[in-house]
Amino acid sequence: MQTLSIEKAGLSYIFQCLELYSGECLYLFLYGIGIIFILWKGRKSEKRTFLYPSLVLLLTVFNPLLPVTVNRFFDVNKEYYRTLWIVPVVPLLAYLAVKFVTLPNRNTNYRNAVFLGFCCIFLGAGTFVYADGYIEQENVYKVPNEVIEVSELIHENALVKYPKAICDFRLHMELRQYDASILLTADRSQYLAVMQGTHQDDQMLEQNQAVNRILDVILKGEEVPKKEFLGYLDQTNTEFVVVEAKNSVVLNYLSRMGLNRVGETEERVLMHYDLKNPIQYELADYSAYW
Repeated sequence: MQTLSIEKAGLSYIFQCLELYSGECLYLFLYGIGIIFILWKGRKSEKRTFLYPSLVLLLTVFNPLLPVTVNRFFDVNKEYYRTLWIVPVVPLLAYLAVKFVTLPNRNTNYRNAVFLGFCCIFLGAGTFVYADGYIEQENVYKVPNEVIEVSELIHENALVKYPKAICDFRLHMELRQYDASILLTADRSQYLAVMQGTHQDDQMLEQNQAVNRILDVILKGEEVPKKEFLGYLDQTNTEFVVVEAKNSVVLNYLSRMGLNRVGETEERVLMHYDLKNPIQYELADYSAYW
């Protein structure tokens, strides 16, 4: 869903969002059936609990006009799908299952049959976490071992306590989860904006100029003039550039810019830049509370 663009999709954005959000899972479809049943046969208390909130959701979250309208004032491309999390799918389905299983004046055979029926429906409509088999994690941190290797190499070669790095997107997302003491030149939103070519207003372009130009080099292989590129590294205090492909043209470019190869893993090469005036960042110390 991070690849969707409200500007490009327009009124179809919410439907594309729902399609990607659901995948092969049919629980939202079952939720729709449940709402129809509550509308048709539900008691007043059930309608108050489930139907009326769903009508509000229909006019807001599921309204194709809403994301288009809101996006004119706030960039919600990367956040809007989270509104789907508030839809009470699980409570409604669980409630209806219990309601039918516990109907009065029904014998044990009926209750067992209904219980098994709902189990089959829920199993068939869902998706299994281990549908492709159980994937054993490489370590207790549940990140690829290479993330740990890169982290150790950065700390071994860093000239500051909290070094700053720019990496490929996958490593960027994994590194920020594993080692918070390594700062990242681009945050997630900035990285996605350059990857997707999302429109940025003049103020954002000026604010993110250094980060955007560094990402142009890493992502697109653009060759920025040496003085300009090194200036951006100094401006952002970026000490390390991690390149994913060992035969990448970016490596030759970085070498010409004066960066040094200080380590490599199975898939990546670590390039180091000697900052002119390294900034010694300080992070909040919560050790007294843990």
